[in-house]
Amino acid sequence: MHYSRIPHEYWKHRLQMVKAMGLNTVATYIFWNHHEVAPEVWDFTSGNRNLREFIKMTADEGLMVILRHNEIIIFEQQNDVIQTSISSLALWILDELKNK
Repeated sequence: MHYSRIPHEYWKHRLQMVKAMGLNTVATYIFWNHHEVAPEVWDFTSGNRNLREFIKMTADEGLMVILRHNEIIIFEQQNDVIQTSISSLALWILDELKNK
C-alpha cells in the first residue's frame, strides 16, 4: 500500500480494508522524490507526505509496517520498458542534468 498514492483522508479506510482481508502487515515504499518538494527541501509532515501519521495510523489499526526505502524506486514508478532497464542512479543523474 503506497501511502503517497492514496489521499490522506482515505488512509484509515484503506487500512481497515487491509485488516478486514485478514492481513497483519502493510508494506510501503518511501518515495524520496515524493518527499523532496524542491531540491534539498524535504516534507514528511503535510497531507499525503505525513509518513509519521501513516505509521501511527497503521499501528492504531493493529497492523505492522514494512518500510521500503531507496533514493528512487524506479520499477514502481515507471511503466516505460526502456526506462526501467536503466539503473535508478542513471535516471537520477539524467533528471538532475535536465534541471540545470
